[in-house]
Amino acid sequence: MSDSTTITGTVETVLPLEEFASGFTKRVLVINTGGTYPQMIPVEFVKDKTEILTGLRKGQEVTASVNLRGKEYNGKYYVNIQGWKLDKGDVGQAAPAKAAPKPAPETVEDDGDEIPFC
Repeated sequence: MSDSTTITGTVETVLPLEEFASGFTKRVLVINTGGTYPQMIPVEFVKDKTEILTGLRKGQEVTASVNLRGKEYNGKYYVNIQGWKLDKGDVGQAAPAKAAPKPAPETVEDDGDEIPFC
């Protein structure tokens, strides 16, 4: 079984960078999945991956590639969602192009043999 998956939604918030005495750094991106039952999914980006979150804005469409991590500690089980790649949607997307106008209906010459309909 692969432990890698993706989460798609919009940026709810990006938490401040956390720096630890050991030199370890992490930053959390919260993704709102939207839909009927929206979920707020916290995704951790660590070390050099924290740079990926620079410039994100609330409401921006994103797809995060993540690894699911599980561990046991003192008889309790924990899950961690760790991001390693982020595809960012365009914030200022251009309006969709207008559809081409429908072509005019073909004209049929009237030869007088047909009954006209009103």
